[in-house]
Amino acid sequence: MRSRVLAPVLASAILATTISMLAACGPITNPAQAGHQSSAAAQSGQSGQSGPSVQSAPNGAAPSHASAAAPPSPDTATKHTPAHAGKKQKTKPAAQPPSAPGTGPVRFGPVTSDDSTATSDVSPDGVALTTLFADMEVNLEKGAVSNGTRVMMPLTGGAHNAVLTIYVSGYAFAQDATARLKVTVNGQTVVRDFPTGTDGEFIQQVELPAVAGSQTQLSLALEVHQAPGSDDGTAYLNVSSIDANIA
Repeated sequence: MRSRVLAPVLASAILATTISMLAACGPITNPAQAGHQSSAAAQSGQSGQSGPSVQSAPNGAAPSHASAAAPPSPDTATKHTPAHAGKKQKTKPAAQPPSAPGTGPVRFGPVTSDDSTATSDVSPDGVALTTLFADMEVNLEKGAVSNGTRVMMPLTGGAHNAVLTIYVSGYAFAQDATARLKVTVNGQTVVRDFPTGTDGEFIQQVELPAVAGSQTQLSLALEVHQAPGSDDGTAYLNVSSIDANIA
């Protein structure tokens, strides 16, 4: 009878002691879960050895990962405001090349001359002209030792890299005397000397750029002189025509 009474009491005491010991040792860990965590930790350690290291972003910001970032939605792109949105940037248009004064080839405009006897004729296409002189001459025998005139040739059109060529034609004779022709075009002078013994026709060529919208001014100066030590020499010089063309 006594042993039957003590048996439940001892069983209760043993159970209480066991519960107290288990509470002191902490919660029971599932062996399968513990094994899974150990395996994951091992794999994480091996992966850390072969892959690149990830450094923390400054100021505690989370590091970005390009592979995990989702593309921005259209609403996000619309709401994004640039840092300088308040300042409108003005874009200057690209520089344009200067416009040409006209189109087509450079052409001669109306030609004028200080010599009232001169006549000028411009070709229908405007790229050639001829000016004829009736008495542009000097004659030592008659005492006319110098003569000259100006011819103004305006240029129109707009072609680039055109060339103006001028031909001054005449006749020179000098015996115990000399003759000289000066052709000045836009301030540049070409001198042609005819020594004693000269007798024949000549053509003096002058070439220069044909600038559209400019006025080409040509001046002629004719001179004859006695040769040194001679007082009965004779000389004659004339300019019969000026031909010009633009190419």
